[in-house]
Amino acid sequence: MRKKRKILVIDDNKNNFEAYKSFFELEKFEMYFADNGEKGLLATRKIMPDIILLDLMMPVMNGYEFLEIIRSESIFDDIPVLVVTTKNGSEGAVKVFNLGANDYLRKPFDIEELISRTNNLITVKQSRASLKEENNYQRKYQRFLEEEIKKWAYKAVHYEKAFKIYRNKQ
Repeated sequence: MRKKRKILVIDDNKNNFEAYKSFFELEKFEMYFADNGEKGLLATRKIMPDIILLDLMMPVMNGYEFLEIIRSESIFDDIPVLVVTTKNGSEGAVKVFNLGANDYLRKPFDIEELISRTNNLITVKQSRASLKEENNYQRKYQRFLEEEIKKWAYKAVHYEKAFKIYRNKQ
């Protein structure tokens, strides 16, 4: 059984969170909520969600500010952020992508599209994690092989010297 995936919703409208909760209920997500970017940052540090659904227009700390901070801390690099907003215009989308958002969806949205985009972003995150793990294994294995080659090269030099000494005595 796979572990529950964690979604952090950062949105100043509690009704939006309740709607998201009902959308993802069948998908077996563990849901968390923060009503502004500052609380969202604290929650992100605490729970390390699998994905963040982020509104842009909020009090205290808006979504843009949240993105700037979260993308400046490398510990959060692998957490995908899906911006879900009523903000219109391509300049808003360009700005959030430049700040490090992984995807952008305008409200109102299609529920199936939201779920699909969320699942896709989490799949990409998991694939990257697997690749990192495999790369780390390969690096360790390469270092092991390099050490083994050094040992064999050292032995080969000594065996060659011993063989020359033995041959000279014959």
